[in-house]
Amino acid sequence: MELNENRWIAGRRRGCGRNRLEYKGKPLSIGFNARYLIDVLGVLGGDGEIDIELKDELSPSIIRKAGVDSYLYVLMPMRL
Repeated sequence: MELNENRWIAGRRRGCGRNRLEYKGKPLSIGFNARYLIDVLGVLGGDGEIDIELKDELSPSIIRKAGVDSYLYVLMPMRL
């Protein structure tokens, strides 16, 4: 996943999506196990916003549904 200011690119193959987001910081290239990421997104549901807190390419990321404090998911990145 590549993050630039207000844009992210998921994957490098054809058919992978580009979506808008709020991101402030230096450009970041980070990789996750797709199965784990899909798992958390399935639990959080498709409606509403999702907050993903990133520090750098190697630090754990925190994922939660915006406005919901009862669920927290920690996802470790993979080396690219």
